[in-house]
Amino acid sequence: MTKYIAYYRTSTKRQNLGLEAQAEAVHNFIKAEADAELIAEYQEQESGKNDARPELEKALYACKRENAVLLLAKLDRLSRKVSFIFALRENSIKFRALDMPMVNDVLTLAIYSGLAEQERLLISKRTKAALAAKKAQGYSLGNPRIFTTAEIEKATTTIKRKAQTNTNNIQSLSAIRQLQKEGWSNFSQIARYLNEHGYKTSRGGSHSAESVKRLIARDY
Repeated sequence: MTKYIAYYRTSTKRQNLGLEAQAEAVHNFIKAEADAELIAEYQEQESGKNDARPELEKALYACKRENAVLLLAKLDRLSRKVSFIFALRENSIKFRALDMPMVNDVLTLAIYSGLAEQERLLISKRTKAALAAKKAQGYSLGNPRIFTTAEIEKATTTIKRKAQTNTNNIQSLSAIRQLQKEGWSNFSQIARYLNEHGYKTSRGGSHSAESVKRLIARDY
């Protein structure tokens, strides 16, 4: 019986489906192998550039302790650095990658990793060269421009003017002022009154304590 310890990884916390897909591939492999036993699973969401991954370290330690094989759904889930790959060899840790079954020893893995690392460097250089060419042609790169204080104030004034001339706002505010004269001060109670008597927000919705508070704060 061959004991396996699975390791799953995605680069960001938004890629939960990636973790599920890796786990599914591993479980299907275990079911298909008569002499395979999955004794532990580790997962984390960290960049492949970072080799200081707590869950990976736990998985490697468990492999060594249990004399188990590190099982990966995809080879690139392990590491991007050749130096890290050779560290597996130094620690006598065996591995298996389901997407590349022909890679079954550390030396072959190091060769593949070295080629992948070189390709990433070439892609990075090509991307930088393309961006430099675009910039030379007059294209604006980077984040959108920061608006000036005057532009922000102008936009705010426009929004406020639209709110002031909105029919629903005018009617609701008139009712609110009358209620305030009568001693009403609770925003939730005022909102309930407005809704019961057919008053609407600027977008035609129902009032809430927050919408009442905003109308009062606008100082028409």
